This record gives sequence, C-alpha cells and structure tokens, in this order.
Amino acid sequence: MRKAPESGFTERFIPRETDFAEVVQLGRYYNESNERTRTLIASIEEKQKRLATAELNALKAQLRPHFLYNVLNDIKSMAKLGRNKEIVQMVVCFGQLLRSSISNEDEFYTLSEEIDLISKYITMQNLRGLRPIKLKLEVPAELEDAKIPRLLLQPLVENATIHGFHEESDPVILVRVRREENGMEFVVADNGCGIDEENRLKLMNEGVFHEGIGIKNIQQRLKLYYGDGGILEIESKKNMYTVIRIRIPTEAVC
Repeated sequence: MRKAPESGFTERFIPRETDFAEVVQLGRYYNESNERTRTLIASIEEKQKRLATAELNALKAQLRPHFLYNVLNDIKSMAKLGRNKEIVQMVVCFGQLLRSSISNEDEFYTLSEEIDLISKYITMQNLRGLRPIKLKLEVPAELEDAKIPRLLLQPLVENATIHGFHEESDPVILVRVRREENGMEFVVADNGCGIDEENRLKLMNEGVFHEGIGIKNIQQRLKLYYGDGGILEIESKKNMYTVIRIRIPTEAVC
C-alpha cells in the first residue's frame, strides 16, 4: 500500500498459496481501489487539459480583437488626414500581418515568424509618421526555427510603442533572444519613459496598470503552457528605460 502512490497506483497485490483468505480478500479490495484511483486521476487530468485548452482559446481570442482594433484605429486616423499613399502601404502590410498572425490557428510558430510580425508592426507604426521608431534585432540565426507561443513578443513591442515613449523622445526598441543553459531568454527593451516602482509591481502582480491586455495575457499563457517554468520579469527606471524578460524551459524549445 505504501508503494501504490510511488508507482502511480499500478502496484498490484498478487496472492500466494499460503495467504489467509482474509489477506487475499484485502488484496482484492486493494487492487480494485488502485484501479478506481487510476481512473479518477485520468479523468481529472483530462478535465484539466480541456480547461487549459479552453482558457488558451479564450486568451488567443482576446489578443485578436485587441490587435485588430489598434491597427484599424490607426488606418482610420490616417484616412481622416487624407494620407492615401500611406493608407495603401498600411493595408498591404496589414494583410501580411493578418496572414501570419490570424489565419493560422497553430498555438506555436517559429521565432522567425514572430520577428517578421514585429518588423511589420513597426513598419506600420512608422507609416503613421508620428515619431519614427528604431527597431534593433539581436536574434541568432540558429534560433530562428525555435517554436514559441504565437504573439509572445509582439504585444510587448506594441505596448512599448503605445505607452512607452514621451512625445519628444527618439524611440528605440530592442528585441534580443539568446539560448540559456536551461532554455531561452527573450528581451524586449525600450529607452522610453519607464515605470515607477509602484506601477512596476502592479504590472507584475496584476498584469496591467494602463488600458490594455498584453502583459496579463502573456503571463497567463506562459502559466498554461509551461507552469512555473515560464517566467516574465520587468525591470524599469522612470524616464530612462523598461526591460521585459521572458524565459521558457529547455524542453519547450524545439
């Protein structure tokens, strides 16, 4: 009976010819109990799997309208200004973004696809002409085929472009990826207005302190995909910079 939990309740009592009838009967009850326990565990695991899938689908559905709303709002603003040439470029770029981020239902895609999505998003932002954003990419070629959750980094870049900079700033966003001993590290950093300590803690604990869903959504998806192995950390200094680091474990890296 002590061995049962260690064996995943697969340990069985096998009676011997010399066993008393009461011992044989007890052993039979023990085997039946183990079978019921295994069935119950399998049922709970299946329910948890279905729940996690449902939560992931809800989170992905959350991302799509959020992303689409921001882009369509940009196009509307440009239309009001009569910037027809830029609108054409924006729509072409938007179509490419839709193909790569919306039409494919896979939960994971390659790092190179995520970087391409980020590059297109920055191109779209720069077409608006408010303030040019410089994108710096430090992504080793050997990691480009690694599989990561869809829209893992793009919402962080989007948050930086929308909330991260003063109007008079010269914005720079860095996206850096590197392999670590136990997995991969992703960094999205900007030289913007930063976050004070109170709001940094609020962002870490609640996932949001301004309007938007990026951080909270990513935190929840990391938890569902990797459990305690998916880590998101925020470092920031007011009026200087914000650095967001994401780590995922080795077994999750293809």
